[in-house]
Amino acid sequence: MSKSKTKMNDSCLVGRIEPCFNIQMTDRVNIALKLEQRDNLLEIVNIGKPAFLHEDHRWILPLLAWKQAEQAVPKPCSLVMFDAHHDALVPRNIAAIRGISRQGPSPEQVFDICDTQLSTSDDDWVIAGMELGLIKDAVVFGVTHYQPTEKHRVFHDSRGIEHRLWITCALPGESLGF
Repeated sequence: MSKSKTKMNDSCLVGRIEPCFNIQMTDRVNIALKLEQRDNLLEIVNIGKPAFLHEDHRWILPLLAWKQAEQAVPKPCSLVMFDAHHDALVPRNIAAIRGISRQGPSPEQVFDICDTQLSTSDDDWVIAGMELGLIKDAVVFGVTHYQPTEKHRVFHDSRGIEHRLWITCALPGESLGF
């Protein structure tokens, strides 16, 4: 089956999904190729905004770093996600990540962090993204199990910047339509 597909929604053309080899050549194209190989990254084209599909959650970080370097996404950005898990544990190697974050990491460095420093269970990437300056605040909808003390969390990165994390088991429902 070909990776290039057309997505339909209520008989309306939303966009076409293609391998990222079709992106415009830039000095960041290496990251797209690495993400295609590691995470099956696909780009949704013809919708007027950058949009991608990928598999493992932590690999959103090099994608964010790449698009933030191209100024296509704000840095830092707000994260809104839907997941049964909050993915916001403190990474076991937070000291190594802090050392890199002080330098203003490149997309390639963020890729290496995901590859070597973050959990393959994808449970610590949100805090890593905050520490790296990629994510400001996060809201996670649909979390099935969390402690009441986890619902509203604050994380201070090594630069002293406060990041807020809001976790809920509820889904936003129709409110996203406004």
